[in-house]
Amino acid sequence: MNKKILTLLLSLALLGSSCSEFLSVNEVNPNSASKVPAKLLLPATLNNTAGMMNNPRNFEFVYLWHGLWSISSGYSQPSALVQYRLLNASYQGTFSNSYAIGQNLTEIEKATTDPKDMGYKAIAMIMKAYLMQNLVDLWGNVPYSEAYKATEGNLKPKYDDQKAIYEDLILKLDAAIKMIQALPVDATEIPASSDIIFGGNMTKWAKFANTIKLRMLVHQSGMTGRDTYIKAAIATTSSVGYLGAGESALSNPGYLNSAGKMNTFYETFYKADGTS
Repeated sequence: MNKKILTLLLSLALLGSSCSEFLSVNEVNPNSASKVPAKLLLPATLNNTAGMMNNPRNFEFVYLWHGLWSISSGYSQPSALVQYRLLNASYQGTFSNSYAIGQNLTEIEKATTDPKDMGYKAIAMIMKAYLMQNLVDLWGNVPYSEAYKATEGNLKPKYDDQKAIYEDLILKLDAAIKMIQALPVDATEIPASSDIIFGGNMTKWAKFANTIKLRMLVHQSGMTGRDTYIKAAIATTSSVGYLGAGESALSNPGYLNSAGKMNTFYETFYKADGTS
């Protein structure tokens, strides 16, 4: 009798364990990578940034308001834009995608700890500064200091002052430039397949960072009381130089002349006149 009870209890225990494992919703998904190497995450992130920034539909309100676009005869004026009737939901995709891309850049920063791999981290810092600079220019006060902290439970980040964001971005760009200058002689060479903008040329990345910094300082040149700040900021990295002729920051992951694989800007307009 005791043996039968013991056998029954053992069977129930095994059955309970099996059911627990089968019904568990906290199992690790073997098809979902918990950590993606920077060399694989970087090219996709760079391509997504270039695609978003070069899709003219994402920023048509800027082009029209600044006189960069004109409406041809025979076409209706976009009423929401010419009447300045933008809502909180307007161009929400551009806003959200900027932060989605920024999250991937943050993951590259977090994953890069080996001194030999700091080139990846520097690139991520520069690109995130580029994204945030454009967000500030378009929306003013935006989430910054508390952004990218959803995994820590912060789902409602505060909106920071645009001036404070700009000043911190300048510091981040300076830090990225110093990081590049301090790369060890045995630093990991970033392959062209990962760096689809400069092909792993870190000197050009430093110049790109300094060029973004210069743009941000020029944007503040019309503000009262900023002359001393601007001159001091320029002086700290003036020796790095800026992107010159033939050194444009251009992304080319391998565009092809087929639908869905063209340059975003070209694919938007190459048939716009109706003749092609």
